[in-house]
Amino acid sequence: MPAADARGPCWARYLAQLLWKKEELYLQLDSHMRFVPFWDRKARRDLLICQQKSQKPVLCCYGRAYQQGLPYDMAPKNLTGCLNCAAFFDAHNILNIRYRSLRHDWDEPRKSYFWSAHFSFSSSECLKEVPYDPRLLMLFFGEDTRTTTVGGRQTGNSFCKSF
Repeated sequence: MPAADARGPCWARYLAQLLWKKEELYLQLDSHMRFVPFWDRKARRDLLICQQKSQKPVLCCYGRAYQQGLPYDMAPKNLTGCLNCAAFFDAHNILNIRYRSLRHDWDEPRKSYFWSAHFSFSSSECLKEVPYDPRLLMLFFGEDTRTTTVGGRQTGNSFCKSF
């Protein structure tokens, strides 16, 4: 798509959701991600643990930081996971969410009060319950806060992954 035709990340995510073919699980992430080995197994394990605590769990967080220029096949080392936290209200009274790096990784996922578009892994039921709105053009700041609260899907169901 030519850059002039772009309408922002929410619209792009709406288009991506139109590709859903009834798969059981749904993964949404930003393009600037690196994965640890066996991330998919770890994500499924964490989601199963969360299903004991919530009917509609969502694993979500900001990804681990990594230094630009590293080879694409080099997984980040000596980095810990992150927890989504409230940061501040901007000039438009929109709550901005930031992450805080953990001192060490957790043995299992823990409750998180804020959803993140950076990494979100859950049942695909979320596509029916809280789909992206194609009218949210050029929205960037505020997307995480909106999805945290809309429809109650993520509210009280977000968990920070353990890996």
